[in-house]
Amino acid sequence: MPANGVEVFDRTLQTTHVWLDEIMAELGPDRQVAWRALSAVLRTLRDRLPIELAAHLGAQLPLLVRGAYYDQWHPAGQPDRTRDLDGFLARVDQKLDGIRPINVRDATRAVLRVLSRHLDRGQVLKAVGTLPRPIREFWPLEGTPPSPGDGVSEGKRRRSMKVKEKMTRDVRLAHPDETIQDVARTMGEIDAGVLPVADGDRLIGMITDRDIAIRAIAQGKGPDTQVREVMTPEVMYCFEDEDIERVAHNMGDIQVHRLPVVTRDKRLVGIISLADIAMGEGPHPAGEALAGISRPGGLHSQIGGPRLELGA
Repeated sequence: MPANGVEVFDRTLQTTHVWLDEIMAELGPDRQVAWRALSAVLRTLRDRLPIELAAHLGAQLPLLVRGAYYDQWHPAGQPDRTRDLDGFLARVDQKLDGIRPINVRDATRAVLRVLSRHLDRGQVLKAVGTLPRPIREFWPLEGTPPSPGDGVSEGKRRRSMKVKEKMTRDVRLAHPDETIQDVARTMGEIDAGVLPVADGDRLIGMITDRDIAIRAIAQGKGPDTQVREVMTPEVMYCFEDEDIERVAHNMGDIQVHRLPVVTRDKRLVGIISLADIAMGEGPHPAGEALAGISRPGGLHSQIGGPRLELGA
């Protein structure tokens, strides 16, 4: 084995031992128990996350731990739909057979605490933001700034971020005369399910992958169908100087994952997504929005209505 390979193995072994030592500090001096707890919680978490996020989280793990993480992975059945904490803990407990009895709640928190300490904070917040509220609130986030209502005085709370601080500025647009085949190709290239539709510098609507599926394919229309025939004419957007937390709440209400961002004179300057919000404001606003998006109805219900403007 070349020297760099030995170094990589030594480093991942050392990192794994550090993680296990931290878990043992909470569960007792039994390395096998710590390893089983780490593996059980990671696999349960993996199965609860969307596939893309599960893969990104796995890439953050030490090599030895990554092997346990991907053991018995069946992505076709993902994500698991467990929404309550008791159900999540029960799935962890099922994977802890064959060791001495331990408190599954304590074991799960110990492992989640290790992940919060050692993984990229942005990646952790993305993962936490997709979890149902009971599981999300159970996760101990090391160093996470205080949230409103936690007893910290208003003067000590962090400044709420503005949309312009975390939005994506490189926005891909659809034109009303484009074909849905071209738009679908663009969505695939940028890994997005929605595009703003603009005629010149004027926003005139939105087109989603669901619009294409329901209003075109399901109606027997071909790939050369123009965007204007299937797009959603309501223009939904937020302003660049709005608070991210407020926008996240509105996204949950109208049930969308992304919104165009405009200046006060209505010039398009970017787009904001739940992932951007999780990175900027923490998991709770993004998680609340995701919970709202999960309700039946919303933008994808295909029911027309008045134009909705999110800004003040």
